[in-house]
Amino acid sequence: MAISYPILNISLPDWNGELVNEIFLDDDQYQTKDENFIQEYIIGHKFVDCTGNVYKIVNRSASKINWWQSLFNVKKGHFIFHDTGEKMTFDELKNMMVDKIQRLDWKGGQEDWLKAIKTARTIQELIKG
Repeated sequence: MAISYPILNISLPDWNGELVNEIFLDDDQYQTKDENFIQEYIIGHKFVDCTGNVYKIVNRSASKINWWQSLFNVKKGHFIFHDTGEKMTFDELKNMMVDKIQRLDWKGGQEDWLKAIKTARTIQELIKG
């Protein structure tokens, strides 16, 4: 299973300004102090990669942390993916993204993002912007 990063969370029914940067993952690693965020917005969610393949994050494995990370209650590790066998087409992903961006409660560059999506020619360009 070769995931083509970055990947985009397609499980969230709506995007919001607080999550707009968190819907993308650049790799399979995580580092967080917010355990609830990972449980609510990552584990069990489906992500589409730059080739249109859909994966579900089913769990995570913890990595060893150093002493200063333990002081600040930082957790880190790798996400564990399951290949769903599903595939999104360019048009499906584009339409989904346009719909979610138009409904965003965040006004920080929506128009520029929509322009980039409308000129995109590949799934990779849709996700990378």
